[in-house]
Amino acid sequence: MALNMAGYTRPKREFDIGADRPLKFTELSLGDYAAFSAWVAEQRDINASRHSEKIKQLARDIEGIDPLVLLEKLCSPPTDEEIEHAETTPEGIGYLIYLSLKYAYPEISHIEAMQVVPIGMIAEVIQFIMPKKDGDPANPKKAPAKRTQARKR
Repeated sequence: MALNMAGYTRPKREFDIGADRPLKFTELSLGDYAAFSAWVAEQRDINASRHSEKIKQLARDIEGIDPLVLLEKLCSPPTDEEIEHAETTPEGIGYLIYLSLKYAYPEISHIEAMQVVPIGMIAEVIQFIMPKKDGDPANPKKAPAKRTQARKR
């Protein structure tokens, strides 16, 4: 049975960023976050391949580190910590903004998306486009569950 998505629209918000018209941002979905994770992995692969010989030489210079084990580690999927770190870099923020804008502006490029949002508005835009987590104070839908301790008898 297919899920009926008729009438469903993802949350959108316009921000007046000083352009000729406000820009429409869309809240990011799980699919967007998967695309961001893949982008982080791609960026890491690009950097690893660019520096692989240097990395192998450094591993050889440090006793006890097998260069192949080090390269295998670099070729593994990005960790949650790497993805969270990427969310705080200018390139990562720009890619998240691009993922949000591409719904209203399919022709926009990653570079163009990075150029349209003024630095002073980044926090407000990111706060809107990033999905809210349950228990997050910014998410009024669901408050964190209270923990109760069993009483000792």
